[in-house]
Amino acid sequence: MLVIILVFVGLIAAMAVSVKKRNEGLVIEGSGDSPTYDRNNPYAQILEYEGRRYRRNEDIETLLFMGIDDFGEIQASEVYTNDGHADFLMLVIMNRETKTYSFLHINRDIMTDVKILGLGGKTAGSAEMQIAVSHAYGSGLEDSCRNTVDAVAGLLGGVKADNYLSMTMDGVAKLNDLLGGITLTVTDNFYDIPELVKGQEVTLTGELALKYVRSRINAADGTNLNRMERQRQYMELFLGALMFNLEDEDFAVKAFDSVSEYIVTDMSVDQISDMAERISDYEYKGVYDIAGEARMGERYIEFYVDKDKLQQQIIELFYIPA
Repeated sequence: MLVIILVFVGLIAAMAVSVKKRNEGLVIEGSGDSPTYDRNNPYAQILEYEGRRYRRNEDIETLLFMGIDDFGEIQASEVYTNDGHADFLMLVIMNRETKTYSFLHINRDIMTDVKILGLGGKTAGSAEMQIAVSHAYGSGLEDSCRNTVDAVAGLLGGVKADNYLSMTMDGVAKLNDLLGGITLTVTDNFYDIPELVKGQEVTLTGELALKYVRSRINAADGTNLNRMERQRQYMELFLGALMFNLEDEDFAVKAFDSVSEYIVTDMSVDQISDMAERISDYEYKGVYDIAGEARMGERYIEFYVDKDKLQQQIIELFYIPA
């Protein structure tokens, strides 16, 4: 699912040319206004750590991507729970001053406080659970996305994403196949997928690509950490292929059209276009992971973050000396 973030980075680069006239199919919630710095909001927060004071960096803009473990076109659940877990979570971090961007990869198994939505979508308490489950509370549309945004903000000490975008699994498969598949060397043993043999080169198309980036229980040691390494491998190859093909404007339009029915976002077309123009000029600074320890819970793997290292990471990414 790490591909989701790269899909969008490539798409917004193409949308800078075409998206203003192609807004049908997106579930749009935003007003189109760019984020502004308000000294009364959490971005003005002062933080003290190990005897030093820091303040939130007003030049940082963030966007949360969610890869939803669900298939088919986006549609609302009739009740305030749904089957779509946020199996992939990536925070895009853009610095308007330094003109750089980086990614914070958030392990879907991280244990954190998640709001439980009850009747009418109102908050009915909270509980510690895997952060991926946060999206399962709500209709599966904007309310579920906002619940995940809140869960990530709680994990990051109040750093709340300015915007969000979610995509279901079918969107991934469609983009992969538009590229003609991704060729790579299989890094793990897969116990029930004969097409995937460790050490062999294979071209991943459609369903096979999804299996490679999604499989966990039936691959290698069965951990999400192992799967994340496979996702990183796929990411690098996918990015190269996507950027090469996006030089063709017709391909860019086709790519956008192919995934629009599988996306939920609070960004307006103007916001997407503006971000596209800016990020195409920014320097890429890499992917960050959150340190911690994976443990076997009563039923599932649970990942507990190293709070001290996470605090240092939060300061590095979102704060400057006060």
